[in-house]
Amino acid sequence: MKRFWDDILTASENSSKACLATVIATEGTAPRKEGSKMLIIGGTSLKGAVTIGGCIDAQVIEAAEEVIRTGEPRLLRAELGEEDAFEIGLTCAGALRVLVEPVKLKPEIILQLRHALNDGTPFALLTVARSSLLSIKPASKILVSSSGRVYGSLGDDRLNSGAANIAADSLSKGTSRTVVLDGNFQPAGEVHQAEVELFVEVVGNNPDLFIFGASQVAVPVASIASQAGFRVHVVDTRPRFANKERFPTASEILVGFPGEVAGERTFNQFSFALLLGHAAKHDLPVLVALLRKDVKYIGVLGGARRAAALAKRLGELGYSDKEIARVKIPVGLDIGAETPEQIAIAIVGELLMVRTGKTTKAIINSSPSA
Repeated sequence: MKRFWDDILTASENSSKACLATVIATEGTAPRKEGSKMLIIGGTSLKGAVTIGGCIDAQVIEAAEEVIRTGEPRLLRAELGEEDAFEIGLTCAGALRVLVEPVKLKPEIILQLRHALNDGTPFALLTVARSSLLSIKPASKILVSSSGRVYGSLGDDRLNSGAANIAADSLSKGTSRTVVLDGNFQPAGEVHQAEVELFVEVVGNNPDLFIFGASQVAVPVASIASQAGFRVHVVDTRPRFANKERFPTASEILVGFPGEVAGERTFNQFSFALLLGHAAKHDLPVLVALLRKDVKYIGVLGGARRAAALAKRLGELGYSDKEIARVKIPVGLDIGAETPEQIAIAIVGELLMVRTGKTTKAIINSSPSA
């Protein structure tokens, strides 16, 4: 992902004949392919694809030649026949909407893109796909950082503000989407009722999941969570449990006291934490450290007795009921899970629901020992 964005930035800075095609929406029975890209330089050098080859990419290349010649972006609706649909995973024919635009990023956005890509921090890039106002130009962009700071302008302060709120919501859910905003915008000081279509692209949002306790349940949780898009960090005091052989998909394995690791590491509003061990002496120091930080989700494997005991100890340490309620115990969806693998599915399912803003009830009351 970073290499492709580096290619886009290099093209923006060095080529006057670079064009970028981005899928902004799909129609028909399709998986979410929003954000698929093709970079066309000089009409011959191609990187990436909006599908998996075939006639759709050919249509996009043809449109790109026109965009490079005129310098004007184009919103292309590409029809998919049954054969083309099957290639990209659709179960029936449909269509892709593709924004084809010159690669002309503002220096301010280039700078912030490079910072975000180098730091590995998520961001949202918002692009005007269509506008009913001449003063709000298609392909105008703003970048919204994970902290909510806005770089660039879409051509209207109200539009910038509304777009930033949408970006924050999309960043929290980790999903790219197309939205249509209706409102009274004020370009050039005059109020106009307008409709603006924006493509909100979330980049680099693979939230960190810290698993404290390399237990039997932690093994499938780490595997499934990695496949679901989380960066997994496993923490345990025991190197014979916390190792690459047991957790091959983990981004990081830390051997040390969980409470100390939790206190030293940096968490943010996108971070998730799970306590999946069975040593009660480690739970409290981890929770004390996490409750002082901006963590999106804290889950503990266990039943009602463990929940009551932890709540009692946290209350004795001066934590309020509201603060204690941040700790989700028992963790996981109520799917009747019994085996470690089933429990892992229930847990990761709940993580995904929290990430996308859904609500559910967590009721896994037992777990196998490490």
